[in-house]
Amino acid sequence: MALVILHVVDASYKPVSFASIEVKGAAGQGLPVQPAEGRWQVKAEAGVSLVIEATAQGFEPLRHELRVHSEVNPVVLGLARKGELHYAQGDSLLAFAPQPQAFLARLSGAGAAKALKDVAAKLKFEHRPVLPQAERDDAQFVLVQSAPSLAPQLIEAMRRVKVDVVPSLAILHGERTPIGLRNELVVRFLPDVKRPEADKLAGGVGMAITRPLLHAGNAFLLVGPMLDHAILAAAGRLRQSGRVEYVEPNLDVAIEADAYTPNDTLWAQLPHLTLTDTDDAWDLLDNVTVALRGGSPDITIAVTDVHGVAPDHPEFTAALTDGTAKLVSSTNFAATPIAAQTVAGLGGDHGTQCAGSATAAFDNNRGIAGVAPNCHLLGAFIPGNAVAQADMFLWLTGFWNGSTAAGFPAALPARAADVISNSWGSNGVVLSNTMRDCWDFLTTYGRAGKGTVVCFSLGNNGYLDFTDPTGTMHRAHPTYERIIAVGASISTNPTNPVANS
Repeated sequence: MALVILHVVDASYKPVSFASIEVKGAAGQGLPVQPAEGRWQVKAEAGVSLVIEATAQGFEPLRHELRVHSEVNPVVLGLARKGELHYAQGDSLLAFAPQPQAFLARLSGAGAAKALKDVAAKLKFEHRPVLPQAERDDAQFVLVQSAPSLAPQLIEAMRRVKVDVVPSLAILHGERTPIGLRNELVVRFLPDVKRPEADKLAGGVGMAITRPLLHAGNAFLLVGPMLDHAILAAAGRLRQSGRVEYVEPNLDVAIEADAYTPNDTLWAQLPHLTLTDTDDAWDLLDNVTVALRGGSPDITIAVTDVHGVAPDHPEFTAALTDGTAKLVSSTNFAATPIAAQTVAGLGGDHGTQCAGSATAAFDNNRGIAGVAPNCHLLGAFIPGNAVAQADMFLWLTGFWNGSTAAGFPAALPARAADVISNSWGSNGVVLSNTMRDCWDFLTTYGRAGKGTVVCFSLGNNGYLDFTDPTGTMHRAHPTYERIIAVGASISTNPTNPVANS
């Protein structure tokens, strides 16, 4: 039996502990619901569909349908007050209050920060960064304090200075990091829905199919004509058609690096390698053949990051024991258009540090050594929405996903990733169906059917709870069952741990 864990919150993500919950199976039979420390638990067979009804005084009644897909299924139910709206994301249905005087804008291009400042003064609007530590001169993700009707003027003004702008409606959950609601839906139709019917269903709600999402089966990206909350009503109508498996908006979210201060460039000052017996592992591999001492050149490690990976670093330009270059490619998937990574386009050092920890060359009389210095490296600068991220991950592992983004690489990488390392995260965001399907696909079909190994950071505060989907520190990717979660077990003072380490 699988376990479904229900968390009930309001639009600000505050728990609604006094809610009443009823759960019915596909045949309409009631299932026992167990309260458990501010949440509710239901046991059901994997693969069955459930209908969940939640009520609470002062809130609109909520009805939510979901399919049990895992051994443990965390679900967040957002109860809405009058005038509030809902959006679906993965197994969850979340409430929020529309913001008539705010919207989000993601800007990219040389001089974006200065251009935004100049245009804000001209158009007379205020703005603040969504995630201050992630802002760069050429990339801004900001909350604009003005009506969304200003977005076309902002786009036009930025176009004149060659800065790309993607606007989105603001979803605010209390003090959490704002989320952007774009004019895009991800729809996975039932297997028997052919393209003509899919086009008709999309047109019936005022949207158009722009591309397939090959990793998710019979799934497509739908785009609406304008930025409007009506896109959520369109999603509801598609869901009610009975011809879809799921519908969810392609949200724009902030991504932050799990930064660290790198060690100095001497072996004696890289204690993590000896602590994990990496040097002993190298010695054992040496017993097989000296060419495998630092790992196999047949293995490729992809490092994705919010800063990108330096394409010219001497630790990555070294040759492996098979004579090939270590660095396969480094690509900026956040750029518009997408392009090969340049040193000038790096957002900082974090991605290069992560790639060095993984694959920096050894026995070259310089710098540090990585864990797997004889493996190949793929670098990627990550974009901010689920569809673009899925495209990137599929490409890194040697699959096309139907991307129509300008500049998307015309050829697959010469060596597909066997392992993907991700030292970043989006806090407080639930797992989307789009990304769940991505992880299911990669961990099933990657590495010629053996499954790609995907590692994700839990952050550097390892004693916090990252598994509670209502928590502000929740990390959706590493807590999914097909991902290897990596985190620090001690936050500070390793020789004198804090009490809850």
